[in-house]
Amino acid sequence: GKSWIMLNNGSLAKGASLLEPNDSFLFAHTDSSLFRSGYKETSWTPILTHLKIATLTLTGSTIFVTALIKNGWGFLRSKDNGRVWDTINVPGSMLIAGGTDLFAGVPGNSSPISISHDSGQTWSSIGAPIPHRLEALIVSGPNIVDGTESGGLWYHQLNVSSIVIAETSGLYITLSPNPSTGIFTIRNAPENLTSLTIFNVLGEKVMGLSKPNAADFEIDLSALPAGMYYARLTMVNSFDIRKIIKE
Repeated sequence: GKSWIMLNNGSLAKGASLLEPNDSFLFAHTDSSLFRSGYKETSWTPILTHLKIATLTLTGSTIFVTALIKNGWGFLRSKDNGRVWDTINVPGSMLIAGGTDLFAGVPGNSSPISISHDSGQTWSSIGAPIPHRLEALIVSGPNIVDGTESGGLWYHQLNVSSIVIAETSGLYITLSPNPSTGIFTIRNAPENLTSLTIFNVLGEKVMGLSKPNAADFEIDLSALPAGMYYARLTMVNSFDIRKIIKE
């Protein structure tokens, strides 16, 4: 933060209230338009214009926005970084991404959270209704966590099919041997890997590793009790979670 470079040459008009990155572009939202820019560029290209936009969610090159369409709010989706758009049905007005999965909820409501594995084409419910009215929603480790109006935080453990995303994300990371008595080897880690975190089955962080300096490296769980854990590899705009067994 000691020095800053201007990334707006005036093409963004008056500000950027929503700003999100993926591996290829930055996306910024102004009062009535959504813009896209390459990294370190000073010009911005409008990809949605003359629409009031309330939310912006990215998963890879797929963009989701809540926009005022005609007389009501709805969701628009682009699978190609904003070049072509279509409408989708979302069971709620709150939408977040966890890897390649989407999660939706209704603020102020206690309905179950919904999940989509196919970019919003189909949805299914996760667990039972929330005990209190929903206010916030995040994915944390192997859990979906709900912040509520008056009932504190609640979590629901996602099943393995919901959180193991490497097979569908284009990543070819390997983790072996698995099970292991303590030493696990990570191979083919991407260059944009920023950290690796180990969670227990309750979603509690038990170990953290800052950005490694090699594509192949080891993690040592010898000091942890035997059992099942989750390794979360965090990239610049995505994450990959693997179930691991420590004998």
